[in-house]
Amino acid sequence: MELFNEFMIIIVVYHYMMFTNFCTNNKVQFNFGWSKIVFLCIISFVNITLMVVKLVETAKRKKKMAELKEIHEKEMVAQLEALEAERKYRIKNKERRTEVRKKLDLRAMW
Repeated sequence: MELFNEFMIIIVVYHYMMFTNFCTNNKVQFNFGWSKIVFLCIISFVNITLMVVKLVETAKRKKKMAELKEIHEKEMVAQLEALEAERKYRIKNKERRTEVRKKLDLRAMW
């Protein structure tokens, strides 16, 4: 893209040479004036188009990242809930084991 811009600027600068005493024909100068305007419009159109394309790509990428982040957060919440459920299950089992041990306390029997 940079090479394109440099090349187009060189062409526009060469157009300025036609507006000096190098060219005395007014019709040629008039035509070169329109040619310069066309080249400037081409430069502007190409650069604006590329900016819009990059802006759209960035917006798409941000949207995709937001979707992935939302999915990741849902997965993390599900994993956290599973860990909490497992922890509660372990606590309940531990309480049950201690109750059974109290009932079957063999040391108390001796």
